[in-house]
Amino acid sequence: MKILYIHGFGSDPNGEKVKKIGEAFPDDEVFAPQHYSTVQSVLDTVDPIAKTMDWEDIIVGTSLGGFWTNYFTCKYGSMGVLINPATDPAKTTMKYVGTMINGVEWTESDSLAYNDVIVKDAIYQKIVLLAEDDDVIPYLAAKQKYEPIADVEVFPSGGHRFSDPNSISVIIKSINRLI
Repeated sequence: MKILYIHGFGSDPNGEKVKKIGEAFPDDEVFAPQHYSTVQSVLDTVDPIAKTMDWEDIIVGTSLGGFWTNYFTCKYGSMGVLINPATDPAKTTMKYVGTMINGVEWTESDSLAYNDVIVKDAIYQKIVLLAEDDDVIPYLAAKQKYEPIADVEVFPSGGHRFSDPNSISVIIKSINRLI
C-alpha cells in the first residue's frame, strides 16, 4: 500500500504526523513531498505521485493538504483522510498576500489561482476529521461541505493542525479503517 501525505499551507512534510504514520505503517510506502502551497507547485510535485495511486492506496492531508486530498481522491479514485480541510483556499490564503511563505512572497494571483481548481466531488471512501477548536478553518463549513460525500467525524479538540498525540492516534485509526 502507498500512503501520500499532503501538508498544509506554508508547512512542510517533516512534521510529527508523517513520522507517526510511517511508524504505524512500516511495511508501506509513505510519500510526503514538499510543495510551496501554490496551485502550480502542488500540481508539479504532488500530482505525479497521486496519479500512481491505486484505489486501495490512501491520501492524507491537513488543511490546504486536505483540500488537495479531496481533489486527488476525486480525480484518481483513491481513498482519503482529510484533516480540517480547507473549503475555500482562494479566500483563506488571501490574508497572506505580501508575506513570505516557504521563502517566496505570496501574491494575490497565488490565492486567486485556487478559484480555477475544479473539484468534482465524488463519493469515494473518505474520512473527514474536524476539530471544533480549529481556529483557521471553520469546522461547520467543512462539515456541511463534506457530509454528503464522506464519513465526517467531529472532535471537541485537536486544533487546526490535529497534531497532539490523541489526534494523531485518530488519524492512524482512520487510515486503518480504510484498509
